[in-house]
Amino acid sequence: LHKSQPAQSSKYPTETRTISGTPVTGARQVTVHVFAKRLDTFETKQQYIVISLAEDERYTRATQQIIDIHATNVEAESLLSDRTGLVGKLEKSVREAFRGKDVNPYIYTVQPEFLVPEGKEHLFRNQRSSSLISIGTQRGFYPTVHKLVHNLQTNPSFCKKQRLVVLNKYFSPTFDIDWCRTRIVGDIFVISSN
Repeated sequence: LHKSQPAQSSKYPTETRTISGTPVTGARQVTVHVFAKRLDTFETKQQYIVISLAEDERYTRATQQIIDIHATNVEAESLLSDRTGLVGKLEKSVREAFRGKDVNPYIYTVQPEFLVPEGKEHLFRNQRSSSLISIGTQRGFYPTVHKLVHNLQTNPSFCKKQRLVVLNKYFSPTFDIDWCRTRIVGDIFVISSN
């Protein structure tokens, strides 16, 4: 990633040449530094692309909090290539699951569960990988979401029963979420032990 590239951009191998995401910035344009490598000759090229942004007041502040969820039935590559409308379904699930006044959740990053080491791509070509989906907000998630995540992390028998997790109804059946691995990054609320 180039130092001027937005923090929500991610770098991992892809064959679809897709740029996807919600630019969370007050800037009018974003410059993306694109690297490409041919899989047959390993020839590399790079190019800068300048993207002009439409102003949206909901997404002009910095990301304050991120919640990470793991979709076990969707690979990052197929999600980002969006051949079947999965991104739209994910955005809808995110908006419904984390709704609230001024929360304005958005897809922060999508990346494979594990990154294949450079030069070892041929060893993992036919292996499916789940997706780590990071959902951002500029104001913080509601305390009820924090309590839910705390309960998921402290009670393994609860998180393994998807039907008991209240947020699962927004993602299922399209996205099979491993709720036991859900976590909040940039935790600005303190969960009391009471």
